[in-house]
Amino acid sequence: METIDEILTAFKDKQSDNELLRQRMENDFDLFALKAFQPEFKGYEAYTSPAPRNFFDKVTDGLNRAQMTIQIKLAEDATEAQQRAASVGELYLFGALHAIDRRLRKRGRQPLREMMGFHIGCRGWYGLRLLVYVPKGETETVFDADPWDVMHMAWEEGEQGLLWAAYQYEATKAQIKAAYNLDIPDKTAAITDFWDTEVNGVIVGKQLWGKELKEHNIGHVPVLVGPVGSMPNIVRKDNSQSTIDLQGDSVWAASRGIYAPKNKYISWVMDKAKASVAGSLIHEYSGTWKPLVGDPYQSFQEIPLNVDNKETLKPLETPRMPPEMAAALQLMDKDEQQSTLPYPLAYGGTAEGPWSGKALSQLDDNTLSAYSPRTSAMARVYTWLGEELLHQFAVKGMKATEMRGYDSKQEFFVVKVRPKDINPGWYVDVRVEPKLPRDRSEEISQALRATGKRGPEDEPLISKATAREEFLKLRDPDAEHDKVLAEMGEALPPIVAANVAAALKRRGKEELAEQVLVLLGGPGAVNGKQPLPAPGGPGGPGVPGGPGGGQVPPQLVDAVMKALITTGNEQLAEALFMVLTGENTGRATNGAGPVGPAGRTRGMPPVVAAWG
Repeated sequence: METIDEILTAFKDKQSDNELLRQRMENDFDLFALKAFQPEFKGYEAYTSPAPRNFFDKVTDGLNRAQMTIQIKLAEDATEAQQRAASVGELYLFGALHAIDRRLRKRGRQPLREMMGFHIGCRGWYGLRLLVYVPKGETETVFDADPWDVMHMAWEEGEQGLLWAAYQYEATKAQIKAAYNLDIPDKTAAITDFWDTEVNGVIVGKQLWGKELKEHNIGHVPVLVGPVGSMPNIVRKDNSQSTIDLQGDSVWAASRGIYAPKNKYISWVMDKAKASVAGSLIHEYSGTWKPLVGDPYQSFQEIPLNVDNKETLKPLETPRMPPEMAAALQLMDKDEQQSTLPYPLAYGGTAEGPWSGKALSQLDDNTLSAYSPRTSAMARVYTWLGEELLHQFAVKGMKATEMRGYDSKQEFFVVKVRPKDINPGWYVDVRVEPKLPRDRSEEISQALRATGKRGPEDEPLISKATAREEFLKLRDPDAEHDKVLAEMGEALPPIVAANVAAALKRRGKEELAEQVLVLLGGPGAVNGKQPLPAPGGPGGPGVPGGPGGGQVPPQLVDAVMKALITTGNEQLAEALFMVLTGENTGRATNGAGPVGPAGRTRGMPPVVAAWG
């Protein structure tokens, strides 16, 4: 496609093919917006259930708060250089994602994850366009991720991915002038952003190029589009109609047909309730009409009647709902809870006592069906996003860029990344897990039982690493292992001595600091007469264990030194190194950096390289 007419015709044709899907999306949005129920006759009651919005907010909030882990996966036998490179790649991804959110915030929009969560929940589909580029005349790299509303998209798929994709939206006269330096006669105009595997162009209205077709040098269409849920593209028996209108599960995929009759039935009940309190009366009489004064149902009054003329007064019979109405409402309520999240369990629980671990596990299984399709879709979005960020930065020949942001441990970092540091073939692994009620005590008990020995020569059923991952469901078991070792290192007598002595020195008590070192670490820890050979050299007897003369196994020292370095505790590693060897070479961990999600080091301290 090379002309405006060709592109707009293809766009219109594909949207026409997807008209049933687009109509379904519009109906679903009415549920989100709580479109008011319209009664059949004017003046009758109209009830609009808030349940669709409550359910949407519940699922979307759970999706936004779900635990997301982003890692670059490597083979088990990956070299240290490969691990360091992957750690830089992870920092690049974290920095790029933070840059995307900052860019969106400047435009007055929500963070990318929240917007994608809305489309996933409301539309049942997701669309996203990503560009990584340096604007002409500038030096800063731009990470431009733009969520596309699938209802206003058109696309065509091929064997290797998208053949082309386009997005159409309305822009104001001022926006068009600022973006494309075009003056339009109307207040707004349709903007069509078109991409294929080679070129990109922007059409303003039906006749103007905002941006003429130009090669983008990405190698593929930088657009993601896909449905939520597991339904593939199924064709009906007569092979004449695609079922794309059934693909993509919004949160109301199973319940959307319940709310209209529920609103109508409850409105009928309200009509009957209103009629029952009107207080209409039947006044039977013969002779001259004598109207009643006031409302006899509001205040007491004496009503004179002519008995001789057989004048009577009786209330109008109150209209009643048939008994089938209650059964119908109960059935709809049951179906609604089965199709959404059960009330009150999913909205704060009950007044009952604490839940057992088994009950919480059953509740997890019952509610995961509402979350899993959405968390899986979010994981697919961020997997594509991560790999696309790596690919575009590596292949488009851009300059080094300084990345800032927060890593997986929420620690701020600043790192300079060059395109050659990035491997576009890295495998990005994204996991999104909803936070559900858990019995932490039971999980810890299970982990302890499974990792414990039942006899001196017995072996545990599973490893601690597996227990952390399977029972405790930790996001990063390797990093947790490093933290445990780091805490063990902090408790070693030499480390305690070094920390206490440092605190005393800061207060000017130099002599007392030396005495503490002698008391807690032994003479060799102070003057270097009994240094411990570094791992890899001649074997040593171990690390002095304190005044009692005990020994700490060299294997433990090995693990603790590595843990201290990989968890960012360079000062503790320096102190331990000084105490073990009796040397003082200044900053022992120059070059050591922060750690990625998998616990990989990003630099090797020159002095403690033996522990790297």
